[in-house]
Amino acid sequence: MNPNIIFIMADDLGYGDLGCYGATKIATPNIDRIAHEGMRFSDAHAASALCTPSRYNVLTGRYCWRSPLIQGVLWGFSPPLIETSRITVASLLKEHDYATASIGKWHLGLNWTTTDGSIAEPKGNGRNIDYAAPLTGGPNSLGFDYSFNIAGSLDMAPYCFIENGRVVDIPTVEKDPYNPQQRSGLMPPGWRDEEVDVTFANKAVTWIEERAREDRPFFLYLTPSAPHRPCMPPDFIKGASHAGQRGDMIMLFDWLVGQIDETLHRLALAEDTLLIITSDNGAQLTDFYGNRWGHRPNSDLRGQKGDIWDSGHREPFIVRWPGQVEAGSVSDQLV
Repeated sequence: MNPNIIFIMADDLGYGDLGCYGATKIATPNIDRIAHEGMRFSDAHAASALCTPSRYNVLTGRYCWRSPLIQGVLWGFSPPLIETSRITVASLLKEHDYATASIGKWHLGLNWTTTDGSIAEPKGNGRNIDYAAPLTGGPNSLGFDYSFNIAGSLDMAPYCFIENGRVVDIPTVEKDPYNPQQRSGLMPPGWRDEEVDVTFANKAVTWIEERAREDRPFFLYLTPSAPHRPCMPPDFIKGASHAGQRGDMIMLFDWLVGQIDETLHRLALAEDTLLIITSDNGAQLTDFYGNRWGHRPNSDLRGQKGDIWDSGHREPFIVRWPGQVEAGSVSDQLV
């Protein structure tokens, strides 16, 4: 039987952000354990130093400069970047009887409907969007059976969840509070940035539990918002690191990975699952307030997120596949 595949990709996690890559100010016990149980790569690179083009590459196998997006990233109301006719990892695996899901940050564009018939403004605040209208061109059009996402990064509108092409709760009120570097937009009443990745973790666990009852392999593309700005850790992890709120968000990412791994073991799926943990690009050198906390997010590499230097795109990359990947191994091969 084909293995289950879980691909977990953090947002802006740097080469030096994890304990197994040398971090001392931030505890990442779950990821460190998985690295010990599998293979850690020392020379793995994302296809880009920014998120949208990197994610485009992961799903399509193509460099993003072959798409209409030649530079920069998409925005919350940008149209789809991937043509529905294009093969993706999800659509390919679906042809081989995999159940497929996208849970987390999407950031590859959606077709939004406006209330006045105009074209949605990619960088807009979304006040002329018909949030009750179905969304097309997203994960469910590209090979994913199930999707639960936010449209872009957690610093841009719309501030809402989208499930299977439908906004879950309609954004009707002004975003409140505006956390560091967040752009103008609407949210549904009760929205809390702190709970976004917790919700993604819970949705992923539930989806895996449902798949465990089926006699078919599954592919989960899990893309939390951490540790990307605005770095708002939930109460249960706030202050847990020695590297400020961004450090706490890295520990939140580790917690999420732990939730997935615990579920795999509880359901006796770990032995039959290829688990991959990585990032979409490198980290910025400081937090929003310019603090470093004695932590080197990109280790001793030159540059930071957005740079062509190694820090922009050299990534943590960890693979565990019991019986197939040697436990406790390290690969220095360029990938």
